[in-house]
Amino acid sequence: MTRALRRLLTRRGWSFLFSAASLAVPCVRPGDAPRHFIYFGAARARIEEPSFLAHPTLAGAQLRFTWRELEPERDRYEFGELRARLELLERHGKRLWIQVQDASFGETDLTPAYLRADSSFHGGSARKYEGEGEAARFDGWVARRWDPAVRTRYLRLLQALAREFDGRLEGVNLPETAVSFDHPSHRPVDFTDSAYAAAIRTVAADARAAFTRSCVVL
Repeated sequence: MTRALRRLLTRRGWSFLFSAASLAVPCVRPGDAPRHFIYFGAARARIEEPSFLAHPTLAGAQLRFTWRELEPERDRYEFGELRARLELLERHGKRLWIQVQDASFGETDLTPAYLRADSSFHGGSARKYEGEGEAARFDGWVARRWDPAVRTRYLRLLQALAREFDGRLEGVNLPETAVSFDHPSHRPVDFTDSAYAAAIRTVAADARAAFTRSCVVL
């Protein structure tokens, strides 16, 4: 990173930068030159800042979208804002990464309401905790990724995204996979470490199968 770019990041309050060439994914070939993307997260309007759009060193942006907003009702996908943000970046010759968020770090549950309303999804999400034993504290909600019924719905969302945006998106990254249910009273009755690990591998494989031209990062 150049000193000029580092000064710009500090001055503009852009808190995170990653290089696409540093990611261990099949769509990045050895020898590719680094390309820098700014993580704006949910502050999506910031991609309109002229200092970002005009900066030649910055290849694009990473934005975060929640499962709940992308699928507000079962099988009804709402990609309008994603589409608009992508089109803006394309007009300025920049690329877009998205993060499809199914976990929170507070009281807000980011999964669609239908998962919680339909008993076949066993609640749709679970409370997660940070820390060990009795000292563990509530740390937000996470989709029941280990539950095949819930996982199938998440994969359908990724497939719907791929049908419209595969190749137009630079990449898709899945949210943090670390969860903690160390205390027995916190652990969902159907959760096991081995089942969870297998579920994450399934999500990663199926996401990469859906996105054949865009990068997928777990």
